[in-house]
Amino acid sequence: MKFIIRLTSFTFVFFTVSCTSNSPKQVSTEDFKMDTSIIVKVDPKLNEDELKLFLYSIEGTYGWATKSNNITFDFFTDGRLHIQGPDGEATMWQGSWKLKQDQLTLDRVDLNRLVTYKMAILSDTLLLDTTVYTRIRL
Repeated sequence: MKFIIRLTSFTFVFFTVSCTSNSPKQVSTEDFKMDTSIIVKVDPKLNEDELKLFLYSIEGTYGWATKSNNITFDFFTDGRLHIQGPDGEATMWQGSWKLKQDQLTLDRVDLNRLVTYKMAILSDTLLLDTTVYTRIRL
């Protein structure tokens, strides 16, 4: 009986020491470098109309694609949004979109919900939150 009590006590002490001595160190945000390559300052001179014009397809293009997923968007002047799925025209949905300042709200019928993104223009690419979209060339 004494052996079992000693073994249990030893196990408890060993477990307590091992768990507390290797506890994770509390870190602050100063310990990490932030990836500033995704921070974009929106040009305050751009108004909603200019942002909308940027969304529309230009000659030789038909929408926006990203490398992070295989869903493409095509914005139309009347507020329609064509969403094309991974297998081309076999999966295509028609949603809608609207822009208020730099907040782009998409009716993602493929997801059955509204999604709002912070929109920015980065050179000739579209930035929705941190996802970069490029124009699809014909």
